[in-house]
Amino acid sequence: MSPKTATIQLTSPLHAQAQTWSAIHPQQILRTGEKERKRQEVIWELETTEREFCKDLRDVTEVMCTEETAIHKDKDIENT
Repeated sequence: MSPKTATIQLTSPLHAQAQTWSAIHPQQILRTGEKERKRQEVIWELETTEREFCKDLRDVTEVMCTEETAIHKDKDIENT
């Protein structure tokens, strides 16, 4: 795979759905105050963003390692 053809998807279906803590836990909205709801939304967004970042980083690392391996294999073939 050449660098020109390497593609990575940097968003996941979870991110594309743009769900919120309130949407996932509607029963909790009735039991929590506005301040706690906002706090939970921020925590949820931070956790989701970090999870997505880690996934993206793994994807980029995988592509880069695959490219690096292919480059070294090509050089090994040229040197023989």
